[in-house]
This record gives sequence, structure tokens and C-alpha cells, in this order.
Amino acid sequence: MPDEPNRNVEDQLKTWAQKRREEAGPPFELHPAARKMLQDEVARTFPKESDAAADVRRRAALSEPNHPPPDVRGYGGGWLKVLRPRFALIGWLCTLIVILLGLSLPTLFQAKSKAQRIIAFKHLEAIGLAARVRASARITS
Repeated sequence: MPDEPNRNVEDQLKTWAQKRREEAGPPFELHPAARKMLQDEVARTFPKESDAAADVRRRAALSEPNHPPPDVRGYGGGWLKVLRPRFALIGWLCTLIVILLGLSLPTLFQAKSKAQRIIAFKHLEAIGLAARVRASARITS
């Protein structure tokens, strides 16, 4: 019993697919010159591996299944690909620290200089008060 509804859906899908094929008409054919240009562009964009490169990759895949195949074209920047996210994070953190220091240091220096001015005024007041006391002591003596 459960197979019957599935067959009904399958039949409906097959008839719908046949109807769509009939509506679509004949398959699209490229002009031979356009086909050649397209194939040349694909060949330039995705060059075929040389036999030596394919052989090296195959050997690496067979001997060490848990390691990615080596880059045959040269050093290939394999270590750079691995460390690039870390370099980006370190650079971002350094930039953030520089920005925070640039914003906070002027305010720290202003607070320090304000505190120094307050202390200097207190010293001047103390000196002035001492001078007045001494002057009044001379006058009375």
C-alpha cells in the first residue's frame, strides 16, 4: 500500500518533466566560433596540471592521507596561507591599541598637568601664608 502513492508522484513527475522538455524545444547549440572562444577562455582560466604535478600530488595523497598535497609550482606561500589570519588579528589588535593610546594619552597628560597646577597653587598659598606670618612676626617684634 505505501508504494502506490509514491508511484503516483513519480508518474506525475515524469509526465511534468516530459511536458517541460517538449515546451523547451530543441537543445541550445553554440556557434562553433563561440564554442571555441569559450573553451579557450576556460583553458586560460583553469590550466591543466602537468603530468609531473599530477604525479606528485597523487603520490603525496597515497603516502600521507592526512596531509594536503604539496604545491608543485613552488613554495606557494603555504605557511602564509596558514598564518595570514593570525597576522590579520595581530595587526588589528595593534591598530586598536594605537588608537586607544592616541585617544587616552592626551587626557592623561591633561589630568596630570591639572593635578600639578593644583599642587603648585597649594605650595604658593603655603609660601604666601608663611611669608605673611613671617612679615607679621617682624612687624610685631
